[in-house]
Order: sequence, then structure tokens, then C-alpha cells
Amino acid sequence: MRHQIDEILMELWRDERCRTCVRQQAAAAASVHSAVGLAAASAGTPGLFASFVSAVLNDLMYLFKDSLERLADIRQIEDSKANKEAWAALSPEARKDKETFYEGQRRTAAGFMSYALTTLELLVALTGDKDIARTFMVQPLLGRTAYAVLHFMELLVGPRCQDLAVQNPQHYHFDQHTLLLSIVKIAGQLSREVEFAQALAEEPDFDENIMQTAVSLLNAQHAYGPADMLSAVLTSVAKTPVHQSKKQRRGLAGFRGVGAADAIAAEHTKAAAGVNKAAETSSPMQNFAMSADGSSNGTAAAVAAGYGSSSDGSSPAGTKLLAGVE
Repeated sequence: MRHQIDEILMELWRDERCRTCVRQQAAAAASVHSAVGLAAASAGTPGLFASFVSAVLNDLMYLFKDSLERLADIRQIEDSKANKEAWAALSPEARKDKETFYEGQRRTAAGFMSYALTTLELLVALTGDKDIARTFMVQPLLGRTAYAVLHFMELLVGPRCQDLAVQNPQHYHFDQHTLLLSIVKIAGQLSREVEFAQALAEEPDFDENIMQTAVSLLNAQHAYGPADMLSAVLTSVAKTPVHQSKKQRRGLAGFRGVGAADAIAAEHTKAAAGVNKAAETSSPMQNFAMSADGSSNGTAAAVAAGYGSSSDGSSPAGTKLLAGVE
């Protein structure tokens, strides 16, 4: 049913008269939001159009996340089957259960991904219109859209993307490049509004390295336009007060860490100098005298205990402390 609804909506969107009606609804929603303010918007009265957009985003998040998780399950079983000895060692019942699960995940993943692509196409169209994009700047929709963009980008280019490398991906309508282009397009279109860049910066999951990885991947695939678009998003985020505040806190934390290391190193040097001075003022015979059982005593023993190897062969306390700071 979702798939058919999305297709009908996309067909209506192609008609200029219908598109004008949608813009009018979006403009009315934006006007209401401006009139009632953030307090009323947060009180659970988003308006008809905002509720519709929220439902589209809900569908996309559910379908996209579910289909990608099923692809990860499929990849695990394909890896298990590739180990022929281990697969043959399973009992017939265990193999049958895994095969049944495998086929079920394949069917469902293909269907859900197909629905997700249709919903994603609708979301790209909506965010591409400046009047309608303003509707996404209302909380809680703003925060959820920012989270969705970051989460999907992390799934597609982050460390877990290897889990999606299934055999015959076209069977599941899975195309990493096409999906990434759509997510980048949504991010770029919404980032025309300063509120969206701010929302990205405020997300705890925001990872600049992930987005830089996506930029590099797009450039490697000769998708220079989308790569530039995503770079512009990063630039917009970098200009937000939230991001600059985070950078200052990280820089301060790093400065404090360096200061602590320097202080410890200074104490270590001071202690070593004290030991050397003691060694100089005491007699050589006392420093290196051997006891009757052959063990060291005096300053030489102190140096060995404090700055040489300990009795169990481990690093001394001063060395351990500095190693911990590093």
C-alpha cells in the first residue's frame, strides 16, 4: 500500500497544478509555525502538512533501516555458506533453518528496499522545493531529519558498510552509489536553510570524518557535483556556533592533556636530577657497593628501583606514568 501511495503522490507532484497546491499547504504550515512560535510547535500541534511530511520520513527511516539490516543478515549467511567445511559440518536441520531464514530475508529485503527507494524519491522531490523545505525546519521534524541524514550516511559509507556487500545486490534493488546521491541531495537541499546546518551540528552522531569519506567516495566515482554539494554542507556546519563551540572544547581538552603530560615529564626530570645529585655527593664505594649476597644497595639500588627495570621485569613507575599519558 505504501508503495502505491508514493507512486500516486509522485505522479501528482509532476502536475504543476497539484504542485502549486502542495506549496500552498506548505506555506500555510510555515505561516502557522511563525505565528504560534516554537512553544506551540513543540506542544504537539505540527499541522496537517507537517504531519504528512513526518509520516513520509517515518516510512523512509523504517523501510531503509529494516532493508539494510536484512542485507547485513544476508551477508552473514552468505559468508557462512562460503565456508564449505563449516557449512557441511552443520546438522541438516540447522542448514535448513538457515536456508529458510536466508530466503525469507532475501524476499523481504528486496521488497522493503524497493519501497524505500520510492519514498526516498518523494522526499528528494519535497526537499528540492524551497517553499516546502521550510516545513522541515520545524521541530521535532528538523532534528529527526538531521538524524536520518547522518544515520543513513554512516550506514552507507561508515565502518559497517562492508556488512552490506552482498552477492547480487541488484536483486535487492540495492545501489550504494544511488542511495548516497539521494541522501546527499536531501542534505544539500535542506542546508540552504541555516537551521538545518545547525541541527546537523547539534546531533550527537555528527561525524565530520564520515561526511569527508562520502565526499572522497563521490569524487572517486566522478560525481563531482554531489561531492561539492556535500562539501558545502560541511562548510555550513563548520560556520555554526554549535560546531565552533565543540571545536573549542576539543581544543581546550587537547591543550589540557598536553599540559598534564608536560607537568608529569617535568616532575620526572626533576626526580631524576635529584637522584643524580645524590649520586654525586655520595662516595662511589657506597653507590656501587655490593652486599654479601651480591645484591646492590645505596644510590645505585635506588636508581635501579626508580628508573630501571623492576623486579618483575616491568617498566618502572615513572616510565609507566609517562606511557599512560602518551
